[in-house]
Amino acid sequence: MIQKDKKYRGFNEIYFVLYLTAIILLLPEGKKYVEDYIVTDQSSAYIKSEKSSLNVRLKIKDGKSVILTADTVNVIYPVGKIDSVKYNFKLISNNVSNVIYNSDKKIVKNAFQIIENNEGLARFEWFPQNIKTLNKNFEVIVEGEVYSLGKKDPNISTLRFAINTFFIDEMEIASNNTTNQVEDNTNPIEINNDINSNPQVIQVRDVLSDISFFPDNPVSAIALTRWKATVRVFGIDLTKDLKNIPKIIADEKHNIKIEEIDSKAIYLSGKTSADESYKVKVEIERSADNRLASTEFTVKPLMIQFPDYPKVMYPNKSYTFKPNLPNNTYNSYSAKLFYKNDLLAYSDDGQDFEYIPQNSDTNRILKLVRYIDGKQHDYKENIRVISPPAPEITKKTYSNGVITITTKCYGKLTNDLNNVVSKLEFNKENIKYQDLTGSTQYLDNYIIQVFKINAENISNSIQITAIDERGIYSKTEKITF
Repeated sequence: MIQKDKKYRGFNEIYFVLYLTAIILLLPEGKKYVEDYIVTDQSSAYIKSEKSSLNVRLKIKDGKSVILTADTVNVIYPVGKIDSVKYNFKLISNNVSNVIYNSDKKIVKNAFQIIENNEGLARFEWFPQNIKTLNKNFEVIVEGEVYSLGKKDPNISTLRFAINTFFIDEMEIASNNTTNQVEDNTNPIEINNDINSNPQVIQVRDVLSDISFFPDNPVSAIALTRWKATVRVFGIDLTKDLKNIPKIIADEKHNIKIEEIDSKAIYLSGKTSADESYKVKVEIERSADNRLASTEFTVKPLMIQFPDYPKVMYPNKSYTFKPNLPNNTYNSYSAKLFYKNDLLAYSDDGQDFEYIPQNSDTNRILKLVRYIDGKQHDYKENIRVISPPAPEITKKTYSNGVITITTKCYGKLTNDLNNVVSKLEFNKENIKYQDLTGSTQYLDNYIIQVFKINAENISNSIQITAIDERGIYSKTEKITF
């Protein structure tokens, strides 16, 4: 008889649990958007979200709002072959639109956290605050400028998802709880009603969040130098909830170290290989449930290109030096131009810079030095400063009583004017000629000019010499006709 009573009492408890489950399942789901994205070109890249709605269920306890369940995280990601994405997040409440985040400004409104990675993903998190005792629906609109590989102009893609809050009437549940004496072990957390306070991550006791990662990926640095990477982790407080030190799985030769750990991120450093990429795996274990979670990222060595610089320079002319050093945040770069130990010009960030040789630099040999992380990487010392050569007559023709010659003239003058052929001399008198200025070409280190000479009264031949602004004579050329 006693066994029979226990049997039926067990059935009653099962029925009550099923009853509670049914009530929760019948609660309204609020607004929900299904595949609600807009893109100008369906064949191009666009953005999507993991979820169409985020739902928070609450109840009133001792006059305060407390959370029963909270789904507060959504991930926005691009679809297609993308180069980069720029995001703009708007919150719509009571038909009023407010920008809560913009990729360019990186400003996030209170109660939200939005983090982007370099693969185009954006992690959206909402920290519920100041929730009143009524059901409420908000709308988040995400606008994406999606830059596809090989395309200059972005595709404009838009999606939306809902944020819903539900207050649960527990009168009937409380009545059944009293009848069946079911103990409430949910221990919900209280809502912070001060909207200007610092937001706290919402956690419901006995319900552990999923662990998710946002690593820098890929990580790039100069070959055979040290790189730095940040692995952001969500769903765990890394300063309190780790069972052991994070495990780093990679070849020992890369000398990977954990530099720092705070509540939400692991900071790593290591050494790039000479010419190959490699993967780094990070594994953590949560002490509360012994759950293992891991992520990985790729480390790529950046190969240094040869610098682009003039091998020969003339005084008073501006020249551009291109160090061709990479642009990343893991290394520091600089480039400097020397004559012996005298610094002539430099670039602190390794970008292009210019130098104008002076007359005093004539016949000197200059040296270009490139630095990475403050250490000399390489140098080139074959840069010569010379006086501009004499002008040249490079081409001469005769047709129908007209001689046409082409000249090449080098360098600049001290007043920053171009050195040009200013005069022609002949071995005969009263020769008329004209500089065809419309045919002049201003090239990198020299200028091409074309002259037309009237040869109607000239018999047999003539000798021509070009003279530049410095008074330097070209080699005399003879034309016979």
